[in-house]
Amino acid sequence: MICPSCGHEIDDAAAFCTECGARIDQPAAPEPDEPAPAKKRPLSVAQKAAIAGLVVALLAGGGGAGYYFGAYVPGQRRAAAQKLADERAHVNVRVKIAVSADGWDTATGASRLPVHVTGTSADGDVDEVQYVASDGTGIVLIPGTYDIVVAASPIAADGSLFDVPSQRASLTVGADTDVDPDSPDVPATPDEVAPLPDTDYDSTGDVAVTLTPADMTTVTDDQIAEAKRYASQDPQAAAGSADQLASSATAKRDGAVAQKKAAEEEAARKKAAEEAAAKKQQAMGDLVSRALSTNYDDGTRSDGIDSTSFKFDRKQTSNGAGPFLDHRDGFWTVKIYSGDEATSRAVALYAFKQGVGSSLLHKENWPSIDADGQGIAVVGIYGSKDEAAAGTKELEAAGIPYDKVIFTGPRSGTSGRV
Repeated sequence: MICPSCGHEIDDAAAFCTECGARIDQPAAPEPDEPAPAKKRPLSVAQKAAIAGLVVALLAGGGGAGYYFGAYVPGQRRAAAQKLADERAHVNVRVKIAVSADGWDTATGASRLPVHVTGTSADGDVDEVQYVASDGTGIVLIPGTYDIVVAASPIAADGSLFDVPSQRASLTVGADTDVDPDSPDVPATPDEVAPLPDTDYDSTGDVAVTLTPADMTTVTDDQIAEAKRYASQDPQAAAGSADQLASSATAKRDGAVAQKKAAEEEAARKKAAEEAAAKKQQAMGDLVSRALSTNYDDGTRSDGIDSTSFKFDRKQTSNGAGPFLDHRDGFWTVKIYSGDEATSRAVALYAFKQGVGSSLLHKENWPSIDADGQGIAVVGIYGSKDEAAAGTKELEAAGIPYDKVIFTGPRSGTSGRV
């Protein structure tokens, strides 16, 4: 028979096993009408080896319970603690930074802000580009230490670009990876450690980015192309949005350049006009000074009958009716100067003395000619613009500046003398 304790073959009538000393209970004799019990199947060599190993373990470790609770269970908890620490070192952290920029809003179609992230995490060195929305969200990291710097300008919905700040911000995303195996948070086995959910980290106090709108007149094609390249690489960008934004940026830049050019040209015209007016005013002042300092009673006769003043007055009287002009189309007057009557007369006399036919008019008689005073010195009254232009040439040849050429509309009637 086989010993039920150790499996050693012994005599069928033995009361004790000769191998292990275990007591052998002999089965009761079967009733005559009952079948005899079947013999037990002998243990295989592997079963014998397993039982022998268990006996050795019991003898060495003080029994199966000592091994299980003294070695196996603590080892499982240490493995679980290590796995939990690794999960914490690789948890995804949604990082929020502070961003401010006038005119940039990703909710209305602007591209996101590309930022260059470098640093070290549990997986080693990090060197990548991530994208930030105008509310500061978008960066996802695992615990580690990082530097963040703006990679390129985003593009606003209206095509505006921004100056790229060069400041670099440091950021530390922490994790508690020192896990005590005896902590109640540690499961009994590694298989019970579940993946950790993503977490949020507000780093607005550590990382702040301020974008200043760029002067679009100075934006280059390369800057637009760089902004477009980053926008097109954003995994959340809509198809074709980078092309549309780049086109808007080009149009905005070209419009700004054209507007600046027009403003510069207008400023140049205004400056030239102001300089011309100042030069003209200076020339007019010089004319008045010369006119007032000139002696017009310079005739050869002692009574001055042939003086410039006498000749001028005689011309004014004899030709007072003026030339015969057709008034249907109006007439043109070249105004030299207007002021008080004495000064205006001196200027008219000076022009007359220089051989330029001039006249002295009075404001009450010629209200259609704007005057700053009572007297108006004119070089002539002409029937056409071309004749008036010829009169100005005479003044320029004589070195005499003039105020303006004035068009006076037709008077009542169709023709007459002026």
